[in-house]
Amino acid sequence: MAENPPSPAVPQRMPLSLGFRLGPFLVVVEPTFFLVPLIAFRGSWLTMLAWTAVIFASVLVHELGHALAARRFGAGASIRLYGLGGLTYHTALSRRRQRILVSLAGPGAGFLLGLLALAAHLLLPAARPAAVAFTIRALLYANFFWGAVNLLPVPPLDGGHVFEEAVGPRRKLLAFQVGAAVGALAAVEGYRRWGWFAAAMFTLLSLRNVAGWIRLAAEQRIQRQLVRLRERMWEQALTLDDVGVAHRGALRETMRELHEASHQQPVLPEPDQDRDPALLARIFEELGVPGRAADHALDAHRHDPSDASALQAVRLLVAAGRGPEAEALVVRTRWSVEATRAEAVAMLQSPSPTRSRH
Repeated sequence: MAENPPSPAVPQRMPLSLGFRLGPFLVVVEPTFFLVPLIAFRGSWLTMLAWTAVIFASVLVHELGHALAARRFGAGASIRLYGLGGLTYHTALSRRRQRILVSLAGPGAGFLLGLLALAAHLLLPAARPAAVAFTIRALLYANFFWGAVNLLPVPPLDGGHVFEEAVGPRRKLLAFQVGAAVGALAAVEGYRRWGWFAAAMFTLLSLRNVAGWIRLAAEQRIQRQLVRLRERMWEQALTLDDVGVAHRGALRETMRELHEASHQQPVLPEPDQDRDPALLARIFEELGVPGRAADHALDAHRHDPSDASALQAVRLLVAAGRGPEAEALVVRTRWSVEATRAEAVAMLQSPSPTRSRH
């Protein structure tokens, strides 16, 4: 499996973990990784050790597939092997196609290892040592069968990541719903064919998707409530300013646009947030009240001192005829991008006309 965190790709280490470098990649192996294969497999000590070695090699090759693909796209990566398998941590990839290919690279590497085992099975004589025969069968099983299982659309399996990317972030709830259903079906079939271990594994995956389903549905409910609260807040704020009927039409159009934007990128409100000054600045600008818009833009910049908020405040201050305040804001702002600062300076020199309320 591959994780795509925004932070540097360094896995956490638990006590007694084994760490080593495999080429450019840091590999961390937790002691629980060796316990699960030993518990799940029954046989002689020799076959148990052979099975554990096969699982170690197969999971490591699988994760190396993820890591190599991420590195191919310019991302740093590291590998963690733990009780339920493996994880490849890599720095964030901006393109959906890249993320899908990284997710598919793991099973692809496993299938290649399975093909090598199949070639050995076909080329070696039929009269082979029992240990060699067992190792080949185990490699075929671990890489072909479990590689196919890993492509099921059940997050966080690789097939689940691919399905999430395919449906897109706006339909992430569907990914959780499909993952919960497929995981439950796989748990039933796993128990019928392979017993309690497979059933427990897929039950945990199904429950994880159910939890994600409930959490995301609650977030979307909160987002809808936030939109309604903002609409009431805007109506109340504008009523206090005695805005006329003509201006209310412009307000409602602005609210409609903001409502659509909020559904494109749902964001949960901060617990102590009762209004959004950046949105109020946009509303009063739309209504032709640049003075009030500039006040709210300055408030937004105090809460979020970014280049974008500073640029909005400078533009509205200039439009309101408050040039000295705009110039002072340009000077004291720590601009992260020189081109944005130059744009703000250009606004001071050539202010664009803006509607005003009479």
